[in-house]
This record gives sequence, structure tokens and C-alpha cells, in this order.
Amino acid sequence: PRTSTVPTPLQRLGDFSQTFNSVGQLITVYDPLTTRPDPSRPGRFIRDPFPNNQIPQGRISPVALALLRYIPMPNVTGESFTNANNLAASPNLGLYRYNSYLTRIDHKFSDRHRVFVTSTANWGVEFRNGNGFPVPALRG
Repeated sequence: PRTSTVPTPLQRLGDFSQTFNSVGQLITVYDPLTTRPDPSRPGRFIRDPFPNNQIPQGRISPVALALLRYIPMPNVTGESFTNANNLAASPNLGLYRYNSYLTRIDHKFSDRHRVFVTSTANWGVEFRNGNGFPVPALRG
């Protein structure tokens, strides 16, 4: 089956305390409202992480919450640490219609002179849900 990665139930709530990279290190989520110049490195900026790596509910965009309705919940256990590939998106079932025609004509003028002509025509249509997400989250 084709797999995709979708937010975990905790991530959907803004809780990234269990979000790790592939070697098991916590991925820190920083608060953009704390951005300020770095006094030790002019021209650079620093931010503070969210406490406990959790975004407060009041800081989560209503638009983002609305979009989450179109993203399915995980339905399989993801990879170690990262939870990547936690959605078995589809068994790759689809509608396929392919047409292929091959024509060959042979002509023998003599034992030493022969000719052949071939013609090939192929066309097809394929409809498949590539990522398992419902419309409008389906990619084209």
C-alpha cells in the first residue's frame, strides 16, 4: 500500500512533546512571538521554545484547525521515533483504461528484397487517489 505521514493525535492538539527526529532527538517547536535580536551575534535572531514543546490551544490558528478536518487520522503504527508513514493511504486500487495497437505489414518483393512497416498507437487514462486523502486535501 501507499503510505503518507499525517499529524498524530497529540500534534493535532499542539502537543509536540513526543515529536522526535530519526535518531530520537526531540524536535523543538519555537514560539514566533518571542523572536528578538541575538545580542551575541548581530544580524541574527533567537526565539524561545514553547514550554513543554506544547503550543497553547489559543495560539493555534482556526484556519489550521479547520484544515485538519480534511486530513485523516493515523491508521497504522508509524516508524520508530518519527511516526512517519503512519497512514496506509490506499491499496493502490484505481481505474485504468489503456489501449495499445500494433500493426505490422510484411512484403516480399524477391528472395533478396523484403520490406516491413510497423505502426504503434498507445493511449490511456488512469484515475487514482495517490495519497489517500479526501478532496480537497487530495493532491493532483
